[in-house]
Amino acid sequence: MATISRGSLTDSTPRLATESSAAKVDSVAILHAWNRTRAEYPKDWCVQQLFEAQVERTPGAVAAVFQDQEFTYRELNQRANQLAHYLRQLGVGPEVPVGICVARSLQLAVAVLGVLKAGGAYVPLDAAYPDDRLAFMLADTCGPVLLTQKPLLGRLPQSKARRASRRGSPWSTVPWSTCSVGKSRIRN
Repeated sequence: MATISRGSLTDSTPRLATESSAAKVDSVAILHAWNRTRAEYPKDWCVQQLFEAQVERTPGAVAAVFQDQEFTYRELNQRANQLAHYLRQLGVGPEVPVGICVARSLQLAVAVLGVLKAGGAYVPLDAAYPDDRLAFMLADTCGPVLLTQKPLLGRLPQSKARRASRRGSPWSTVPWSTCSVGKSRIRN
């Protein structure tokens, strides 16, 4: 900004497209030096394992912020673990898809981590998708469980699916009636 100000004092027709050598140096620093964020991590670990390692290192540090809410690593991990245990009770395990249709919130982070910790695979669903797209995705993934929030239930395609709610939880679970879940491969 100082370069532009100085240039406008000496030149009656300043050109914003012209960069000084100082501005070029700043651009190089921003684009290259500041973006060096490469970090070594175990290549054979899953996302949830990397997250849990971070929880061990910095349990009280802020992990996620949304609007005026925040979770520490410990809080996010505890909530994800609770959800993972609940999902396992519903038969979620390796290679079992779980639909997630949740508004942007801290609950979205809990949902994704909870599904991963249960061993499942999450299927992101956006309530803003057209009805036909949501119906296709629900039928195509054939998952046994859909995590959503009560306000979004009316937005999801109608089905004969049995609905159940978990007490004390923001989640509603909707088993998808067109699919069946075999025996879970998770050992408790």
